[in-house]
Amino acid sequence: MRRSTPQRLDIPAAVCFTVNGCWQLMLPALKGFGDKSGINDPKKRKALVIMKYSVTRRCGGFIAIILVLGFMPHGDTVAQQDALTPTETVQQAFSAADRNRPEMIFDLLPASYQNDIENIVVAIAQNADVETWNQARNLIGKFSRVLMRQQDLLTTVLIKHIPATDDPRSLKDGIKALSAMTGHLAASGISDLERLQQGNLRQLLATDGHALMAALEKVAGAAPDTGDRTDLWASARTATVELLNADENTATVRTIVGDETEDIDLVRIDGRWIPAEMADGWQESMSEMRRNIAAMDMSTPKGQQQKQMAAMMLGMADGILSQIEQAKTVEDIDRIVAGMMALMMGGGNMQH
Repeated sequence: MRRSTPQRLDIPAAVCFTVNGCWQLMLPALKGFGDKSGINDPKKRKALVIMKYSVTRRCGGFIAIILVLGFMPHGDTVAQQDALTPTETVQQAFSAADRNRPEMIFDLLPASYQNDIENIVVAIAQNADVETWNQARNLIGKFSRVLMRQQDLLTTVLIKHIPATDDPRSLKDGIKALSAMTGHLAASGISDLERLQQGNLRQLLATDGHALMAALEKVAGAAPDTGDRTDLWASARTATVELLNADENTATVRTIVGDETEDIDLVRIDGRWIPAEMADGWQESMSEMRRNIAAMDMSTPKGQQQKQMAAMMLGMADGILSQIEQAKTVEDIDRIVAGMMALMMGGGNMQH
């Protein structure tokens, strides 16, 4: 099936497109998460879309680095990856998820794609505005600290607002796990501009990336189970992969996770099997990312305007965290959240 190529991609969108291509290999394992989390509720989704747009637009370089970190060739695995069949490629992706080894997924990419991403990540780190970057990094660290300090109060708030949730210990464990994950992110090389500028990103992914993915597993494991939760890690352990058809350079595989099936079209690039959708848009995606990196000049009037907007957004988020840190009652948190949601909904007009 022919897939259309995106008409225009900014840096965050292109990065998400790239990661989506890799993550398609494990997409069936994510089925049902939206229903479980409540994100599929139209009102919540609208607010989240507004927040996603604003954050990725204003802090795109920071998020881009975190998302694509580690696309780098590894000499010891080149021959092994080239020898994989389509079915084995998808099976290895599931195995990587099960073992919290994101670098194994990235090793599945063709060497030319890995080099593209390596160069993009280093270029973003070299061209990013240091002040804005560090402001975002500090905000993540503050989020971690506020979660840990207010874990008791936030647990009470969640019990009040999440249906079928009556396990304070599990909720508190989840808050602690989220605090640990974001704290590690803020302190790790993944968010350190100077470290990223040095390259050798795969090493970071195999160390800090591995630790972050393991921390994310703890967060997911502590989430309330309302009876329909889909566990990515458990799904990865139980998934099966079937080959539907293949020739020398194209293939279609079917992944089966419980009652869910997903057919994935693959193409062979430089000896590696990757999703066809990813290959269709790769060159346009990389070209657009390079153009946007070249335009990352904060000395221009447009650049200064973008920096001011980023500072405003990050400052607002910092202020909300300060309010939560000082809150004493559930009613205090409810008022803060209500004000935040109203601000986010009103922020939809900022998109253009």
